[in-house]
Amino acid sequence: MAPVGSCGTVNGININQGTQQGTNGFTSTTAFTRDATGGGGCAPGNQTLCIKRTQATNETGAKTIAWNTQTNPDSSYISAHNGSGDFYIKITTYSDTAWATSVDSGTVAAAVVQSLQVAANVAEILQFCVGNTTITDDSASPGIDCSAISGTSVNIGTLDPSVVNISPVSTNGGNGTNGIAMLRTNAANGATVAYRAIPAGTGSNHLGTLRLSGATCSASAGTGTGSGGTPPAASGPYTDGCIDAAGTSQNSFSAGVEQFGMTISGVNCQSTTSYPCAYASGTNNLQQQSNYIGGANATTFGASAAKGFAWDESGGSQIIASSTASTIKQVDDEALILNFAATPTITTPFGSYTVQADFIAVPSY
Repeated sequence: MAPVGSCGTVNGININQGTQQGTNGFTSTTAFTRDATGGGGCAPGNQTLCIKRTQATNETGAKTIAWNTQTNPDSSYISAHNGSGDFYIKITTYSDTAWATSVDSGTVAAAVVQSLQVAANVAEILQFCVGNTTITDDSASPGIDCSAISGTSVNIGTLDPSVVNISPVSTNGGNGTNGIAMLRTNAANGATVAYRAIPAGTGSNHLGTLRLSGATCSASAGTGTGSGGTPPAASGPYTDGCIDAAGTSQNSFSAGVEQFGMTISGVNCQSTTSYPCAYASGTNNLQQQSNYIGGANATTFGASAAKGFAWDESGGSQIIASSTASTIKQVDDEALILNFAATPTITTPFGSYTVQADFIAVPSY
């Protein structure tokens, strides 16, 4: 379509609709209205908009009228013009509302081009690792990500009924480490971290707690309710090869009252770079479950016998931390510092006690 000569047809366009949305540069603010009948030099149609107002004031200079609900050319017109969809709009002004006497006329160039959509996908991310660490607070980094996490054991040393051994233990055979579980995920609905005690392959009863290899343990623990429930009673006898598990409720430990358990002393944020994260102020996204909180939020983590520990020996999955309730549910290499504790009774049999557990991270995309 050329800017001179007679007007042509632009496929799909419809400018004969809508209302005035404003004006600029006019001395008088009297509104223009659309006329569906027209007359004189203006015949309304999809290609032609006839608007008018009654106003005696003579206007000069540049003027702008804002009009809504205009329909652009359709895709066939754009395709036929090599994707540019260029066209010209002719504007004629009249001195009367019957469009009989033209005053001025001109054309303006316009174009509607094809839109360009840019698409991309973000892949699901889940990086989760478990190991041991010498970290005990939030002042040191365990490493930039899971590539720095290693180790397969935590040794809390030789147990004595006069004390509660709490990791890290660096004396009497302890290896001076805590457990650590680091999580990275972009799951939109958060993730959970859980553990599952692995039942011992030999022996009987209480297979998912600290025990001697191949031990045949009593079905109940002492005279208390025993493993998996409330703490056992202080009286015995505790003469089998299993150290009673604390159960799923958080329990404080007393020296000489046989129990084994775990808590999360804190969440280390030193490897987090994507968002502000500080355990001391509670801005970590990965939050401990209430029965696995080793102490109040602090830079120096808490893991005391007074606060308590828990351990489910049944082999079922126990959630210990989650980001599902956080404002930001994604997690960038936040690390749970896992403390393990145990105390024997005076009659707990001599030997080497072990327990194994799987740790599982489940994202919700």
